[in-house]
Amino acid sequence: MEEAFQKEIIKLANFYCTGCFIANQNPNNASILNTATFSFVNTGDKKLGITNHHVLEFYEQEKVKDNDVVFYVGNKVIDPSQYLIAKSPDSDLATFDFDSVDLNEINKDLAFCEPSDWPPPRPQVDDVIVYSGFPGQFVQKNNVPEIVFNSVGIIEQIHSVHSEKFTLNRDLENDPNIQQSSGHINIKSFHNQGGFSGTLILQVPHKEKLTRVVPIGIFYEGIDKLLQISYIRHLDYINKNGSLKV
Repeated sequence: MEEAFQKEIIKLANFYCTGCFIANQNPNNASILNTATFSFVNTGDKKLGITNHHVLEFYEQEKVKDNDVVFYVGNKVIDPSQYLIAKSPDSDLATFDFDSVDLNEINKDLAFCEPSDWPPPRPQVDDVIVYSGFPGQFVQKNNVPEIVFNSVGIIEQIHSVHSEKFTLNRDLENDPNIQQSSGHINIKSFHNQGGFSGTLILQVPHKEKLTRVVPIGIFYEGIDKLLQISYIRHLDYINKNGSLKV
């Protein structure tokens, strides 16, 4: 795969997701408690925001403990309960109604991924995929109160396909395909947690020509550091109206 094409598809993947942060805004205890990714898809019936159930659950638990805890999608603080369509601990997915949301308020250069059909077809072993996420291990502290926060774009092949998921082999420390792009979040401190949860996985065209990319999955378990395997939920777990299959 030509380097110029790799950069082009990684840039494209960046359009369809942004960092998601659970933060404490108390001036005496300002911190990022967790980081994840929020993805954007237009099914044809509904414009959706998507992340993992465990991301939303973490926020809900922290909010009960401290009312200063907020939910960031990019640069925008939202009350996720106002947008929630469905959530499922079994599929570890949560979907949100973003029909009325202006993505420019969240971050510049964002768009809804629009597949030609819904649900998209399931992938096969060795299909090439691309994704862009916000792993906590790439967060680097700058001069307080600013944090440099990098997105990471990755191209790889599908390792295995199962009825409920597909998997990726992942060696973040030694992979030459990782690319970073800097962004900034003005919060005083952070915890080095999470990041890829909720990332949209895109199938790369077989020919090195970008026509219409195909979204095929959502990270739901991030990276198993011991096994170096990532777990991806098939996107057809999400119905066209944003509800979730039982």
